[in-house]
Amino acid sequence: MTSDNDKFWRVKLYTLGGNGEWNDSGTGRINILGRLLSVESEGDPDINLMSFEIGDEVYKRQGNTIITWMDNENHNFALSFQDPAGAQKVIEAICKIQSRDPKDIKFEDDNDEDIVTLPVPKIDNLDSIREILENSVNKDKISKAVLFSDFLEKLQKVYKFLEEENNEEKLYEIFFCYKALVQLNSREILDIMLSDEYYLDFFGALEHDPSILGKSFKLREILENQVKYQNVLEIEDKEFLAKIHHAYRLQFLKDTALSRCLDESSFQSLLCYQLYSWRELVAGYLESQDIRKSLFDKIQALNEGAINFFCELSSIAKTCTQQMKMKIDFYEEIHKDGIMLLLYNAQKEAKNNDELKEKILELIGEMYTNMLEVAPNIVKSYLISGEQKEREFEILKAICSGFLNSKNIGVQQEVSKFIKALLEPTIEDKIFLDICEIFYNELLNRFAGKMCSPNLDREEIRMCICEILGIFTHCVEKHQERIRTYLTMNEILQKALDLLQLHDKPISLAVLKLFREVIKRNDPYLTRYVVSHSYFQLIFEEFIHNGPKENMIFSSILAIFEEIKAAKNKVIIEHIVQRYVPLLKDTDLSRYLEQIVNIHAQQKEAETEYSYKNWNSREVSAKEDEEYFDKSSDEDVITPIKRSPEILELKQMNKLKMECGEIETCIRGEMENNENGTAETNGCKKQEKNGAEGSHAHLE
Repeated sequence: MTSDNDKFWRVKLYTLGGNGEWNDSGTGRINILGRLLSVESEGDPDINLMSFEIGDEVYKRQGNTIITWMDNENHNFALSFQDPAGAQKVIEAICKIQSRDPKDIKFEDDNDEDIVTLPVPKIDNLDSIREILENSVNKDKISKAVLFSDFLEKLQKVYKFLEEENNEEKLYEIFFCYKALVQLNSREILDIMLSDEYYLDFFGALEHDPSILGKSFKLREILENQVKYQNVLEIEDKEFLAKIHHAYRLQFLKDTALSRCLDESSFQSLLCYQLYSWRELVAGYLESQDIRKSLFDKIQALNEGAINFFCELSSIAKTCTQQMKMKIDFYEEIHKDGIMLLLYNAQKEAKNNDELKEKILELIGEMYTNMLEVAPNIVKSYLISGEQKEREFEILKAICSGFLNSKNIGVQQEVSKFIKALLEPTIEDKIFLDICEIFYNELLNRFAGKMCSPNLDREEIRMCICEILGIFTHCVEKHQERIRTYLTMNEILQKALDLLQLHDKPISLAVLKLFREVIKRNDPYLTRYVVSHSYFQLIFEEFIHNGPKENMIFSSILAIFEEIKAAKNKVIIEHIVQRYVPLLKDTDLSRYLEQIVNIHAQQKEAETEYSYKNWNSREVSAKEDEEYFDKSSDEDVITPIKRSPEILELKQMNKLKMECGEIETCIRGEMENNENGTAETNGCKKQEKNGAEGSHAHLE
């Protein structure tokens, strides 16, 4: 077998044990040289898992991928092929050696009455072939009949002849035949029709769709001239290149050639097959060190084609939702290879190419967002690592700066998703707290400053502000103390609500969503803050300006009212009823506040009832106290406490000491009083003398 067909030859070898169970003997690649059939180990090609000369053994098929047989010593073997087309090629090679017709090889679950025979394609029987293909109940039997015969080759020859003759009427029949073949949902048939030898004729036949008469639908022109494959990584692996071409042709078939006429079943079948082919591409990239090294070198050299290749590859990896391990492996290997750091450096170096810078930034945002979904600790640990701390978290700051300065809305959305994912609380509290520290101390201030931008007439700035408001909304929803302090200290709500005056629909919706999330928290501190600053004034101004129009802004304001009713916050409800209900009293909008007014009335009634009950309880309590003290003291019997003689003696000594101390204190007090009295008497005498002298002088 040639190397071009290697993709069909990967097999698992099984042997039947004495207990009747099949034992896995290893995975390898099958090879037929002359009459010798061998299976070489995948891990070490020098080791043969099995080798024998093909004789007159009876070979059987199980499904589309398994071949079984028994050798001359009554040992049973089975080969399970990765690709069904490989099993078919091996059967054809064995039959050629045994001088047999491959159609004579029966499936073990086939009965003679179930065998389907298709007519040989000819110009005059295309309508009957179409009817068989379209109306068959058992699609598997029809698919086997197509695969194990030369039906496709004969149909291809008929198409080429009709194309040369320009027989449009019969070409319409050819179109329906190929469409019916696709709707058999057989991967093996699709593999043949999308192969290098067949795909141009296949898509040429699909050009003759009678439902688009008079319209140019040149599929071959697109594939041959408009779409050019560029091997920017200089890939030499023919198997990987074949997978790339096959995946593209399959997508082209689903999204372009037959997008308008596929039924739901066929569309889902093609979609599943497309996802499978994409997984094969991701697996091929991970297995090939040469491709990975070439990609690294090309991105380092700022090759735009290599960056485009990586964009496509990362988009494909994102779809591997059913193969989570492969998805995780892909992002881990990307991180180990240093591709993300390389992209950041490439974004810095692409100074004169704004389009390339935007593309790299969008790619970085998308990659980090996807990595956060499957391996968050890898991204977070790297972005706040010691190395990044020494560089003052330059990658994170550069991503945020690119987000604020980008003119591409797609870039803004991808980076915004990444920032929200980064600020999502996780079990790893230390990492999350470190990230919050960076954002709350530095980066959120930049976002808040952007909200006050003077150039609000530019669309990219308005959309950036919408994304910033979305980030703040996410923080209000997910964070607790930190965001509460940040909102009040930096007047974020005031800056956001001022934007309502622009009457820009996307911005207004983002502002109302943020305000609704604040109300939803039902935080007493934020409640007092909102009420004391009269922020509801701006909400009701927008409500009045919008009027009773049932649009998204109207719905968003009603959603805020619903949160208020659900929370039953007395402070907010009383604030609204006292200040804003009178403003809407004579308008059509007043009916939307009726429930809030009713809740306020119920709360007031409950407070009154509670106050009345509380006053009655205090009256009863006072009356009971009076009755208690009015009772005779004879009813209260006080039992004396018996003390030991030692305690009584000690108490008597303490009493004597206290009495002696009091006597001593009294004596000292009397002595001091006597001294003070003497001093006062002398002072008085002196004052009298001075007074007499003064009077004498005055008389003189």
